[in-house]
Amino acid sequence: MKRIVLLMIPTLICGMVLFGCSSSIEELKEDKIEGELVRIDGSIYVVENGKLWLIDQTVVIVKLKPEINEVPNDLIVIHTNPLGFISLSVPDGVDVEEFATMLKKTGLFEIVEYNTFGEWC
Repeated sequence: MKRIVLLMIPTLICGMVLFGCSSSIEELKEDKIEGELVRIDGSIYVVENGKLWLIDQTVVIVKLKPEINEVPNDLIVIHTNPLGFISLSVPDGVDVEEFATMLKKTGLFEIVEYNTFGEWC
């Protein structure tokens, strides 16, 4: 008996249409600057290298300044890696952009960046 394996590739992955961007999204990208956030239908994207990257609104990635030894107790650490990058949980009800801005203002971090799922368009 032969087995037939059907591979189905979804046409929509994390909001990205496999066949390209709509013209309105292309136009939207053209007038955005590097690092700028774009909000579309409840999702947030960051512009990097002329492309939109879908942001994980629950996590911000940071790296402590060399003279700082630990993350403040009021922040929730999800994950750390050997290179010193730390995934912090965005508190419930707090906008990811506001949280990242607040972290930058503390002066504790040499890097504060958004965690992205990948290129959207």
